[in-house]
Amino acid sequence: MKRLGLCWSAAWLCWAASKTRSQIPGAARRAEQAGAGVVRVLAAILPLRAETWVFKMANKVELVHQHKDDFDEFIRSVQVTGKAATR
Repeated sequence: MKRLGLCWSAAWLCWAASKTRSQIPGAARRAEQAGAGVVRVLAAILPLRAETWVFKMANKVELVHQHKDDFDEFIRSVQVTGKAATR
């Protein structure tokens, strides 16, 4: 059941990342109340045998765009060594 919840969370994250704030119900209002600007999210999901790692970068659109290549390079550099954690 935990894996199913993670899959749904990952699916929602991917869906939300593809939408503008105005397309996500209530998000524009909450952002306006918090005084937040437009935010962009980049995420990567690395499924392993016993666990799943999620990497996320979120910030103002300009900053995320400026550091996208750095994020991509970091994701490509991730190496899993040794045994995965057991539950």
